[in-house]
Amino acid sequence: YKRYDLTDDTKIEVKAWAGEKMLRHLEIGEEASTYRHTFIKLPGDYKVYQTKGNYQSKFDKDTDELRDKVIMAFDKAGIKKIDVFKDNKWMELTRIEEKDKAEVIWEEQDGKRADSQRIGELLNILSDMSGEEYIEDRKKEDLKDPIYIYKMTGEKEYTLSIFDKEDKESKQYPSISSENDYPFILHEYDVNRMKEKLEPEDKKAE
Repeated sequence: YKRYDLTDDTKIEVKAWAGEKMLRHLEIGEEASTYRHTFIKLPGDYKVYQTKGNYQSKFDKDTDELRDKVIMAFDKAGIKKIDVFKDNKWMELTRIEEKDKAEVIWEEQDGKRADSQRIGELLNILSDMSGEEYIEDRKKEDLKDPIYIYKMTGEKEYTLSIFDKEDKESKQYPSISSENDYPFILHEYDVNRMKEKLEPEDKKAE
């Protein structure tokens, strides 16, 4: 088994579950010389098999690399209202339904027409958002006093809360989402992209 990297100290053991039922259990060794096959062993079977595909590249990862980084996903077409907390005040945006016009129209709380294209771009960002990494040593309830909140309302409500950076030099913002059970990090670039969509075009993000 040493020849195939299938000894106890070199193999990668994989178990795949559906609820309480284990569907697959295999031990992964090195890739074959073709670079398109992998040597594997099945528990209870002494034989070594060559299977199609490079399993090493898929499973030789640490825990953080294997975790799904998607922290919010929704159908932006179903969003009717957006509430945004920034600069210590709330902004309310409402989608206006006009039967005779094909374009989407958004209005601010005072009835002023918002830049619907930029609101659409903001929804594009929020509707398919991934975090940079998870915060392993904290729970959602440990994070207090968000500096930005994005609340999207359709058939249900989706909320993204962003908290101040740990220090001024950092480019990481601790964040939580209503669609994920764990706190995570958003990069400064992504936070600034969202801020810019609600600012005049000639104003750069801080």
